Amino acid sequence: METFITVLHVFIALAIIGVILLQEGKAGMGVSFGGGSNSSVFGSSGAGNFLVKVTVVLAIIFAVTSVTLSIYGPNQNISSVMERVKSTPTPIKSVVAAKNADKEASDAKAEATKEIAKSKEVVEQTSEKSEKKE
Repeated sequence: METFITVLHVFIALAIIGVILLQEGKAGMGVSFGGGSNSSVFGSSGAGNFLVKVTVVLAIIFAVTSVTLSIYGPNQNISSVMERVKSTPTPIKSVVAAKNADKEASDAKAEATKEIAKSKEVVEQTSEKSEKKE
């Protein structure tokens, strides 16, 4: 049933395009391309009323098939697009983690600086003792 409605929908769309292209314009560019001549196929009054009525009927059928396809479409089980999206870590958690990592790195750097200062003091004390002995 859905395939039939889809095929009907496509044919109605093409028919609407064709009927609209058959209609004559009021004036303008169409006049220079032969649009100003009287259409003898539909009588002396032209096809104005007939083509307008056909366009309205086709548009109504097109709207009905559109609504029908949206109701009976294949994606009835999906309720939201967001349910299909994989969860990702929030940026706030990433920022907090980065700040913690920076703090740990600066703490480690401070400890290393203290250790270096202690090492220099030990070296200086040792060199002073060795100079006194000589």
